[in-house]
Amino acid sequence: MHAKIMTIFGKSDSLNFGDADAKGRGNCWHTVIDREDTYIEMSATAAFAYSVMRAVHTGFLDKGYAEAAKRADSAVKADINGRGEVMHGSMGICVMED
Repeated sequence: MHAKIMTIFGKSDSLNFGDADAKGRGNCWHTVIDREDTYIEMSATAAFAYSVMRAVHTGFLDKGYAEAAKRADSAVKADINGRGEVMHGSMGICVMED
């Protein structure tokens, strides 16, 4: 396995993939993952849910992470209206220190 991949997945605990406290309202991640004062980000939540579940299925992450990914996936699906539109997205956010 490529060393850079192992470096990324070795940091999975610090990224709080499986930590419910790292996610805001309804099992979604914030724009800045460890800052609750930033917006809930559905596209990031969808990407994390997919990435975590894929990593679990391929053996890169422990199966214990699957439940958090499933909850995040459910939250994204619940945020899609009858026209197929994601209701809580962002148009782009510039994040910087004050």
